[in-house]
Amino acid sequence: MSMIHKNQTWKLVDRPTHKKVFRTKLNVHGTVIRLKSRLYGADYFKTFALLARLDTNRLLLALLESFIADDNETKTSS
Repeated sequence: MSMIHKNQTWKLVDRPTHKKVFRTKLNVHGTVIRLKSRLYGADYFKTFALLARLDTNRLLLALLESFIADDNETKTSS
């Protein structure tokens, strides 16, 4: 360690806020089944899902049904 400090062969950097985690899944015989990876710690407190809640879907379907029902109940002249 003294030679590393003496030669100044290193540079102190800030710790990253996130990191990539790798994991190997093995079967019972010890052979590799799958290589998995995920990003850990990035935007940990931000939650976002591109899916609508079930309540919202039900409301939209009910509104759509009422519009379709109103459209079919119009009288036409004969």
